[in-house]
Amino acid sequence: QWVITGREGRRKLLRPRLFFAMDSPSCCGFHGSIPHKMGEIHESGDLMHYEIRKVTFQDFNDIRAIYASARAFMARTGNPNQWGKDHPPEETLRKNIQDGVLYAVCADGKIHGVFAFLLGEDPSYGEIDGAWLSSAPYGTIHRIASDGSRGIMAAALPFCKSICPHIRIDTHADNRVMQEHILKNGFRRCGIIHLQENGEPRIAYELLPEQTCTESENA
Repeated sequence: QWVITGREGRRKLLRPRLFFAMDSPSCCGFHGSIPHKMGEIHESGDLMHYEIRKVTFQDFNDIRAIYASARAFMARTGNPNQWGKDHPPEETLRKNIQDGVLYAVCADGKIHGVFAFLLGEDPSYGEIDGAWLSSAPYGTIHRIASDGSRGIMAAALPFCKSICPHIRIDTHADNRVMQEHILKNGFRRCGIIHLQENGEPRIAYELLPEQTCTESENA
């Protein structure tokens, strides 16, 4: 299991022990099955014990509430336009659930965070004003959000690395909070991409497997 501890925002990866529970094709050189549940994430202060599982349609109202909370937080912190009043669309969430790529970060029987992790080429990443670090197969983190609980990114990232250690992510120029989290977790800024659906610009980041090892050893 993954055990992460930290004080005042500092976290250290103590010991990874992965376990797997689902059939899945191989990706990024990883052959096996995608983790269905992932360990415990210990965070000092509130001592949250997170488990990651796939979102089901029974979770839909809880997921919508988390995204509503995230949109309100964005608006309060100077980023009212990235998700507006109704992003992500319900049809996108339902499709992600159906495809098995939307994950819940849970503790004490409650969902505290949610994120999508998609394998393969992201259509918005085909062109970039800048340069990607690698053209190797990758996974992309999208739509990560929390109910205000700490440590959601710290829980999601090791889970995603266990599936595919080459990861990309993007965020809005006004989302300073997410930019800080992304850089703290070892990603490198690569340039500007434009979303396929509406052409809006986003800052794009990438994490290579070598960086993943360095981050784990030196965090």
